[in-house]
Amino acid sequence: MAQVKKLTLGRIGEFGLIQRATRIFGRPARPGLIKGIGDDTAVVKVGHNKALVFTTDMLIEDIHFSLKYEGFFDIGWKALAVNISDVASMGATPTWGVISVGVPVGIPVDSVDKLAQGVAILARKHRIGIIGGDTVKSPDRLVVNIALLGDAAEKDIIYRQGAQPGEALFVTGRIGEAAAGLEIIRGGQRSAVSGQQKNKKYLIHRYLRPEPRIKESILIVKNQLASSMIDISDGLHLSVKLLCAQSKVGANIYLNKIPLNNQLSTINYQQALQWALSGGEDYELLFTVPRQKVKKALELFPHGWIGKVTTGSAIKILDQSGREITTRNTGYEHFKTA
Repeated sequence: MAQVKKLTLGRIGEFGLIQRATRIFGRPARPGLIKGIGDDTAVVKVGHNKALVFTTDMLIEDIHFSLKYEGFFDIGWKALAVNISDVASMGATPTWGVISVGVPVGIPVDSVDKLAQGVAILARKHRIGIIGGDTVKSPDRLVVNIALLGDAAEKDIIYRQGAQPGEALFVTGRIGEAAAGLEIIRGGQRSAVSGQQKNKKYLIHRYLRPEPRIKESILIVKNQLASSMIDISDGLHLSVKLLCAQSKVGANIYLNKIPLNNQLSTINYQQALQWALSGGEDYELLFTVPRQKVKKALELFPHGWIGKVTTGSAIKILDQSGREITTRNTGYEHFKTA
């Protein structure tokens, strides 16, 4: 009798796993849930027109970072930054956080201190209180997990869903710089990132110390620019896909409109585009803008317009002549092997 092969995580990937978990957990019996699984954060009603957002992100050594290239301070900083970015993408303000770490016993105490300092300094910068967590022994790898709360007026929360055909696609800043910084640290793609030493240091800094776009999020909310929003943590192409899937729309991305680092695009334009489309780690915000708000969006983000929302579900990448470009590498997804 033939043995039936079990379905593996390598086949369904991260998003397939999330869909299965969503079915298993179902909708909570407790009242107050506004948005559960499927966005950058969960959203819960906590009072009249008041909402609480809740997110968590885990970083694992040799998956999200490498101690060969990154210091403990950098790891702590990024562990909090990725969570702040999720809160920013919802139009909310981060407030309180807890941190849990799994640490091998051989790691020096002062290294763990530096990790905590990385979290603490970024937390103070954004007036976030770190108020607890957990510490455990890890057999061989460093693990850092932060859970973060934020608050907002319920009417100001911006979800991934809400984009409409005809709206404009915007980003808050240059894309692909963090991926280039990682290549410099690793010593790869030397010709693609050659140039001024000052620019190299800047690119490395963009990777090691991402700056969550809280100020930009506040501007977007204040001016009511966005019908939907997501942070660009897993690459531009995949982020557009995720946003459009929630909104049940498609999109055209115009390659010549993607804001790139000038030195990178001059030296190796194709590589710079690839880093922008699939590199990830930028933590810029991607948002859709109704037609009547485009003029204001261009005033605030003059290089932010990168495409438009379309009917259907296709995500098309178009060159300057309007010809569609195909790409296989669309961004990072955990577990996926095929």
